[in-house]
Amino acid sequence: KKLVHDYVQRSFVDRGMCADWSIHDKEDGNPHAHIMLTTRAIKKNGTWAPKQKSTYLLDEDGAKVPQIDPKTGQQKIGARGRKMWKRNTESYTDWNDRSNAEIWRKSWAESCNQYLAPENKIDHRSYERQGVEQIPTIHEGHVAREMGDRSERVQTNIDVKAGNRELSGLSATIAKIQEEARKLFRQIAELTELIRKRAQEKAEAKRQVEQLAQTGSAEPTPNVADNFLKKLNADKAKQAKPAPPEESVAGDFLKKLNSDRSKRQAHKYRERTHDQGGPEL
Repeated sequence: KKLVHDYVQRSFVDRGMCADWSIHDKEDGNPHAHIMLTTRAIKKNGTWAPKQKSTYLLDEDGAKVPQIDPKTGQQKIGARGRKMWKRNTESYTDWNDRSNAEIWRKSWAESCNQYLAPENKIDHRSYERQGVEQIPTIHEGHVAREMGDRSERVQTNIDVKAGNRELSGLSATIAKIQEEARKLFRQIAELTELIRKRAQEKAEAKRQVEQLAQTGSAEPTPNVADNFLKKLNADKAKQAKPAPPEESVAGDFLKKLNSDRSKRQAHKYRERTHDQGGPEL
């Protein structure tokens, strides 16, 4: 009772409709409600609103469209010299619009699902719209249910339910295969990424080896620090090396001594040669 009452109040009465509703439950497994609604609104003062309302027909620019007299080609002139404009006549409310059926069915499903367990929730959409691969059953009615298996409708639903069980089993198997396929695809993706990283690391290692080989075979480019150290070492070696005799005092003395010895030997040689009739001293 609360479910139907709240649904009627929210969906119809709150919009201004008058609703007359009743619940039928013969305890035969088919409880249902009947709801009768008004398609005509009631004003705040309690009087009926008009069934229809008339509005001006507007063009793309929002201007009223004139009624043209086919005889004169001019705009029609009505009583009291008033210009006549085209009008649209439409219902005062949209309560009788067939598009409301979808809205009300959805609202009913949402209302029921507030009281139903998750596995028993209902959906106003067809299986096809829900994307559910299941065959819908047909309406049986209380007469068919009283007949039981002798009813063609009941027998049809028995067959449909059996087929749905098989279909459900196949769907579960397909879902399992799809999950395994997703796992396999993830593993392939991870393996591919690992191979890519290994190939990248190998290429980087090869590049470094080639770079080291090229660096080892080439002459190093001298810099300021290298030149300074080279010159410093040369100066140290030069200071540690003894000076040659000719560049020292002892060298000078030996040089002079050798020169004097050579002179004396030459003088003695001339004396000997003179005694032997050689040249004069």
